[in-house]
Amino acid sequence: MIHRAARRSLLVLTLIGSACGTQASIGPRITAGKSAVVSNIPKRALSQFPSPISAALASLSSRMPMPLVAPLAIPANLSAKSTIAKSGYAVSLYRCESRFPLNSREIGSPPNCSGLAAYFGAFSGTRLTTTAAAHRLLSNAQRQQTRFCGPNTNSPQRISVIRAVQGVLIGTNRFSGYCEMYFDLSGWSVFIGGNAALHSIAEARQEGLRVLDIMSKVRMPTNSGNIVIETAGDGNHTWLTWTIGQSLYTVSGYHTSSAAFAMAGSMAFVASVPRK
Repeated sequence: MIHRAARRSLLVLTLIGSACGTQASIGPRITAGKSAVVSNIPKRALSQFPSPISAALASLSSRMPMPLVAPLAIPANLSAKSTIAKSGYAVSLYRCESRFPLNSREIGSPPNCSGLAAYFGAFSGTRLTTTAAAHRLLSNAQRQQTRFCGPNTNSPQRISVIRAVQGVLIGTNRFSGYCEMYFDLSGWSVFIGGNAALHSIAEARQEGLRVLDIMSKVRMPTNSGNIVIETAGDGNHTWLTWTIGQSLYTVSGYHTSSAAFAMAGSMAFVASVPRK
């Protein structure tokens, strides 16, 4: 069985529908074809990737209609499961007691690697027919993920994260506090929300500053994209999604934002994969 978080990280492999609630008409949105995307992702030899990643890339390479992108930096003892779709790929990562071979039945199963506690995150890619289609999928993915408040929201409230970064807080009638905050930074649309409420403006600003600090310490893969952070009792589930030409890529971290950003900051194209 694939965990809910793993399924969500694969949403970029299927064109998703419109958002529910009021979020669809609020806040910054990626507009198809309006800006040129500049990639900061280098090329690296297959041998430079960690062994779980290189095994997945070698397995995927002959069946992929798109350039493969994967993280160079991951924690030790991660095990990998790969998924192939008609137009893309995804690799889910698990922190198991022992490192298992690619797609081992032990990954995600008891007794050594079960439950959401073992799920680390994922990375994936989808190849679209046109650049505009990739932008539309990016926008749809954003709307699908940023729906924390539901239909019963209070009026948005402006907030200054720092002087150069202005954000918006959205309250809710379901609980006391704010259920979502969003702001733009250097072309990236950042959304924070979820089950763990932002109980005050000061708390929301502090959360925004935390994200800004993480972003300042990594090489962002492109100059624009989406960042979604879903706060929950078991961590900050985080997705970074961006496009390069006709391709859309996503990196996710299940328990911490720093894990997702660390992977995104180390993403590299695979220069070549030796054919078997």
